[in-house]
Amino acid sequence: MTELSVGKMETSAEEIRAKQWFQDFISYFRTEFERLASEARALVLVGSNYLPSCQIEILWLRQPSYQFIIKSNFYDLADKQVVVHGPVSPEDFLAIADEVVSSQKWNRPISTRLLPQEVSGLYSETLASHLNNAMSNIRNSVFNPKPKPGYAMTAMIGDKGWFEMYAGNIFETDYVQMANSKIEPIRASYEASLHQPKAVESPPPKPSQHNDPVNSGFVTFFYPPVDLSTRQKPSPSAILRGVTFDFSWFEKAFGSSFNGIPVIVNKNGLIFVATNDRETALRMLNTMMAVATLQGLSLYAVREHEIGQGNFDKERMTIAGHSYPISTVRMMQNDLFSRPYIQATKIEPARLEAIIQTAAKSFRNHKLVEELRLFVEAHTHFNDAEYAQSFILSWSIIERHLYELWARKLEDMDMDEDRIGKLRNQSIDYLIEVLSVAGDMNESDYEGYMELKGKRNKFMHRGKAISKEDAEKCLGLARSIVQKKLPA
Repeated sequence: MTELSVGKMETSAEEIRAKQWFQDFISYFRTEFERLASEARALVLVGSNYLPSCQIEILWLRQPSYQFIIKSNFYDLADKQVVVHGPVSPEDFLAIADEVVSSQKWNRPISTRLLPQEVSGLYSETLASHLNNAMSNIRNSVFNPKPKPGYAMTAMIGDKGWFEMYAGNIFETDYVQMANSKIEPIRASYEASLHQPKAVESPPPKPSQHNDPVNSGFVTFFYPPVDLSTRQKPSPSAILRGVTFDFSWFEKAFGSSFNGIPVIVNKNGLIFVATNDRETALRMLNTMMAVATLQGLSLYAVREHEIGQGNFDKERMTIAGHSYPISTVRMMQNDLFSRPYIQATKIEPARLEAIIQTAAKSFRNHKLVEELRLFVEAHTHFNDAEYAQSFILSWSIIERHLYELWARKLEDMDMDEDRIGKLRNQSIDYLIEVLSVAGDMNESDYEGYMELKGKRNKFMHRGKAISKEDAEKCLGLARSIVQKKLPA
């Protein structure tokens, strides 16, 4: 690793001791970890993963005495690499921390199970935010009693990083005891799982409805997050210094009308629809999400538990107040936007308003609304790696399309209603064959439909797994079918 320039001196005895302490700590941890049952080893989490490949970086503040221990599990870096910056004075600390968060080591995207990679930011941004919070805690504790030695703060940095703030000098502790403190929770969690009774699910609460007929409605967030503001992405240095928060994120981006129903969108992606009917609000919102996805802005379906209540100021066309359950990451976005390393897809308000108007036109066609709902659900399941669910929903769109082709074919035939009635309800296999013979689909389309139909049947009747490639192909075909039906 490149040595940092600010305040760098010859390697001190303290640095040598620190490196050796962590080398011994990691070796002992791995020895004890291997003694756990295999089922217990599977429970290791980011904060206690000192397995290969593991790196440690320490920012060491002398007075007051704090150590910021940053663990990573980057497989492109050497295992058991320990880098120590310090001990340094408070005057030099910020400059050294700035170089750390700006180094190439941390300039890599986070990939988490909570957020898609394109909105989850960089390790450097997350690390800078944690260091800023830690330094704020230290500044605020000047007149407090001196803290006892121990961990004062811990936080996750994506799926391969962990941040710890230690008050005092961890190298004066016994590394064996500290390693055991990481091992014991894993063992305890495993032993508890052996005796844990199965949870009994309680029925979900009945959703409440708005009673105000004038200015009430429902709210949710676009997700993955969108940003309709003009703010610039803060640098790691800006995050480190805490100069990132912008209240304009919560202002109105635009107001619009959805077939006469007021719609308001804030810059942070909060959307309000002025209807008292929960089901109508959900259909409106999912029609918008589907149209946006078909027009290049990948968004996920809104679930019923992801909408809250709100009201609006009719004259100003602004959201006057709202409340919602913190049920999913979608509904945690006010909190996420307070963390500058959470990124969002930039979109011009005019583009999103045009998408909403296309959705409003689509909403007048009940069959199209249903297909848009199926599509956005299939798209969401696919991005959640739920390939079977995505495949079946996509296939239902394809089946509907084939039956529509067949219905139009029958209408063009000069036959009485009884004969048309007999021919109308045929199997999908029969439809594909007849439409192919009649020249209503080419050979390539025929083979594609038959392949997907076969995979559908094997899944439904034999339980054969649906692969990512199968789901992607089926979703792509469903997308092309629905996209052609969008109004101009």
